[in-house]
Amino acid sequence: MLLSTLGTNFAKSDFSNVITKSLSQNGYYKFPDGLLIQWGYFSGGTANNQSINFPLSFKSCFSLAFSSTTDNTNNSIWSVNYAAIYASYFTVYRRYADAGTIANSSQSFRWIAIGTWK
Repeated sequence: MLLSTLGTNFAKSDFSNVITKSLSQNGYYKFPDGLLIQWGYFSGGTANNQSINFPLSFKSCFSLAFSSTTDNTNNSIWSVNYAAIYASYFTVYRRYADAGTIANSSQSFRWIAIGTWK
């Protein structure tokens, strides 16, 4: 589009050329204003204080949420809680409880994190 009689052009206000993203199972969406949303799936091990790497490092991560599903045929409870959040990873505790047992869990889970990259 011609902006003036001097022949200058202006850029469209389209951020498609500055947004970076990875829409995979463990992915991210990095916005030009500094917002970073990341997500993933974890299914390894049963150890407490397990480390999970973010696809990209945050400058600051201010929200982390989990979801998981399981066949709950024995009225058991599965939980995922974070122990700590760092710029490039977070650590979790996974527990299992039913009427007679409390133990570490191997239940897989999905996570989503929101923060900033700049």
